[in-house]
Amino acid sequence: MKEECLICNAPLEYIEKDEPVEGAICHRKENSKTRCVNGRCVCKI
Repeated sequence: MKEECLICNAPLEYIEKDEPVEGAICHRKENSKTRCVNGRCVCKI
């Protein structure tokens, strides 16, 4: 299974430390180690 952003289909990247990201749908700011290469983060439910 190819891992890609559910919003823009860009590849996902995994970073070593949590960084603040904004959910692409809910716009909440959370720390995450996963985002797409365009900086998007899919919201957690």
